[in-house]
Amino acid sequence: MKLIFVKGYLPDDARALRTEIFVSEQGFEEEFDDKETLSTHIVAYDGDTPVGTCRYYSLPDDGEIFCIGRVAVSKTCRKGGVGSALVTAAESEIALSGGKQIRISAQVRASAFYAKLGYVPYGETYFEEHVPHIAMKKEL
Repeated sequence: MKLIFVKGYLPDDARALRTEIFVSEQGFEEEFDDKETLSTHIVAYDGDTPVGTCRYYSLPDDGEIFCIGRVAVSKTCRKGGVGSALVTAAESEIALSGGKQIRISAQVRASAFYAKLGYVPYGETYFEEHVPHIAMKKEL
């Protein structure tokens, strides 16, 4: 598996992967937003095939708090370490950029995955579109 980093846009093959996972599989309607061009995207490839992606960006007016989001892993590669590799790579780059805290808007069903990576929940459960989410954070 190789990871590539792309600033400001998501490559078409990774865009198709996110659409497959979040729109087709999970039913989200508003997958792409104004954060796409502000983000650094990480794409995991197995050969020439994208198997996972995520993005990260700094909160406006704050170079110390970052958000990681849109973590998506191909169904065939889940539980194979791709998601952890993506989040860990994002964390490393954030730390190099001077980030002190990372926030994630986690689907409740994925919160155990993030907890294993050191994220702790805060606040109340809320809904993004039709899916329950919980805010989680990690201090670097």
